[in-house]
Amino acid sequence: MDLQNNKLTGELPESISNLTNLTNLNISENQLDGSIPDDICTIYSNSTDMDVSNNKFCPPLPDCIDTPELLGYQECGDCGDGLTQLNGYCYSQSDLDVLQGLINNADSLNMTMDADTIAGVQPLELGIQEWHAGRIEILDCFWDSESCNLSSELPTTIGNFDSLKYLDLQHNNLRGELPESIGNVTNLTYLNISENQLEGIIPESICNLSNLQWDSTFSTTSSTLFNQA
Repeated sequence: MDLQNNKLTGELPESISNLTNLTNLNISENQLDGSIPDDICTIYSNSTDMDVSNNKFCPPLPDCIDTPELLGYQECGDCGDGLTQLNGYCYSQSDLDVLQGLINNADSLNMTMDADTIAGVQPLELGIQEWHAGRIEILDCFWDSESCNLSSELPTTIGNFDSLKYLDLQHNNLRGELPESIGNVTNLTYLNISENQLEGIIPESICNLSNLQWDSTFSTTSSTLFNQA
């Protein structure tokens, strides 16, 4: 079914999920709005191609398609409480604030991350990120022997990253202490803050991160806190 670049309006009907034999669905470049029915996931899993981009769909959205890459650009008129629309996707403002906190006071950020070279590094440009359902799940600030070159303290608001699963801040220039609020990031399955200038006492709250695996051999799957300070 290819209905792209027409003038379709209104909401996508619930009955779309009855089209279980679809292998291609393209409804991009229309004026469809509202929410996408959750039941669309029943055909999405069997679909080889689905494009809903360039419409006006807003949260809540089906779990199977709620990422910036799969959803594509949307002109959502109202993202809802706690969400901010950027680049056609609705992002958690609290997560954006934490990213901004990591950027603030950094005097030597890796400027190759500044895609538009106009306003400096913005929250969505910091490192490698993956988002789902408006929340950040992966933040990687060390890739191909390069880092974000963060030189600030870890903000206490990092505890608001309660959907984060993967956090790699190794080989940056982070300083100060590891905040107690790190214990609130309970969905973490990987944490690496090694090779920074962090100091002080490791907070007891780190033990709340029960999904982490620890290993002193610096494997690529195990978490580490090693610092030289």
